[in-house]
Amino acid sequence: MLRCTLAVLCMALMPAEARNPAGQDLARFEEALSSIDDGASAARKRLAVRRVIRDAGEAIEASGNDSERWPLLEFLFRAQQQLIQLDDDPKHRAAMLATCRELVKAPAEFAPLRLKADLLLSQVEQAKSSDGPSERADALRPFVDRYIGTPAGPEALETAILMAIELGNTRLIDDLRELIKLHYGADHELIRFQRDHFKGEIFGAPLTGNLKRSDGKLMHFPMDVLGRSTIILFWSSEGDGLEHVKRLAAASKPMKDELAGRLTIISCNLDELDDAGESIIRGLGLNWACLHLPGGRENPFFTTYGVKDPCLLRLSATAQAAVGMSGVRYNKEDGSPNYESTLGSLMARSWTKLDYSTHLNAIASGDFLVLEAGGRFDP
Repeated sequence: MLRCTLAVLCMALMPAEARNPAGQDLARFEEALSSIDDGASAARKRLAVRRVIRDAGEAIEASGNDSERWPLLEFLFRAQQQLIQLDDDPKHRAAMLATCRELVKAPAEFAPLRLKADLLLSQVEQAKSSDGPSERADALRPFVDRYIGTPAGPEALETAILMAIELGNTRLIDDLRELIKLHYGADHELIRFQRDHFKGEIFGAPLTGNLKRSDGKLMHFPMDVLGRSTIILFWSSEGDGLEHVKRLAAASKPMKDELAGRLTIISCNLDELDDAGESIIRGLGLNWACLHLPGGRENPFFTTYGVKDPCLLRLSATAQAAVGMSGVRYNKEDGSPNYESTLGSLMARSWTKLDYSTHLNAIASGDFLVLEAGGRFDP
C-alpha cells in the first residue's frame, strides 16, 4: 500500500511530458517536420519526411490510449500530405487514405483532429462515383451532420459553405445557414464568417454577452434589452465620431417621449475612456446607458457586430442584431447620416409599436402569469 501511494505521488510530481510520453513524442515529431531544411535537395526532404512518418507510426503502435493515439494519427496524416507534395506516389496516397480511415474513428471530443481526414475521404468517394456538382453538394450535408454538437461544428459549417459557394448550390447554402441559426446563432466567429462571405446582405444574429456600464453594473445581453427595440452607437472621439453623437442626440431629443418604452439608445465608446464616455454623453443632456468596451476596436462585440465606426447597430425587441449593416443606411444629400430619417423609419416599424413592446415585455418579465386574486381561474 505504501509503495502504491509513493508511486502515485511520484507520478503527480513528474513533469507533464514525462507522464505523457506520446505528447513528448508529438512535440518532437512536430519539431522534426517543421525543421526540415527548405534549401535541401528534394531527395533529402523526402528522406527526412519518411523518417518522421516511420517514427510516428511506431509511436502510434506503442500508444496506450485514445488521448495519445488520435493526436499522433492526425500528425501522421499531415506528414503524409507533406510527403505526397514531395513525391506523388500512389503508395503514399494509399497510406494516407488508410490513416484517414483510422482517424475518422476518433470520438466526438477529438472531432477537430478528424475533420479534414473525414472531408478528404468524402471527396475521394465522390470522385470514384463520378457524381456531378449536385450530388457532391448533397454529400456535404451528412458530413456536416457528423460534426454538429462537437467542437468542430463551426469549422465543418464554414468548410461546407465555402464548398457550396464554389459549387453554386444556393439551396445547400441556405440549408447550412439555417443550421447556423439553430445551433450556433450567437457564435461570433460564424457571424463574422457570414458577414464576410455574404456581402451586401443584412441578416439577423443574436447579441449575447455582458458589458460593464459606466456605473459599474453589468448589462446582460440579451436579457436587458428584450421587449423593446435598441440602437447601439459605436463611436470614437477621433475623427468625426463626436459629431455623429451630437447629430443622433439632436435627432433623438425631440422624440424623447415617443421613444420611451419603445426604443432605447446605448452608447459604446471605442476609446476605452475611464468613464466609458459618460461625461460626454451627459454633457449633451442624454441619459443613454454608457458601456465600457475593453480593447476598443479589438473587442469581439465590435469586431463582430460593429466593424466600422461610427456605426449604429440595430437590435430588434428580441435582441436580434441587424448584422451586415455598414454605417447608417439613411443619408442626407451630402452623404452624411440622416439620423432623423433613421429614427423615424425605426419608429414606423410594427415591432417598435407600443402594444408590441408591451406584450413582449409582459412575456419576458412573466407578467402574463399574474392573475387577479378574485378571478374565476384558480391556479
